[in-house]
Amino acid sequence: MITRDQLYIADEVFITGFAAEIVAIRMIDYRQVGEGRPGPVTQALLKAFMDNVHGQSNRSGEWLDYLPVRKPA
Repeated sequence: MITRDQLYIADEVFITGFAAEIVAIRMIDYRQVGEGRPGPVTQALLKAFMDNVHGQSNRSGEWLDYLPVRKPA
């Protein structure tokens, strides 16, 4: 469990989800989190995520399946 006061004093807060992917939280209850922008941890996680999704990571080949592109008829 995380309490609100822990969130208020956090350097960074982010959420993850299927559609959201990784999103920095800039404010909680009208209080700025950290510097009010994505911090280094959030940025590093987002970069690693995007690199994997777009096949640019060294390990992407371990789990990505590439599909052939069909040309329109």
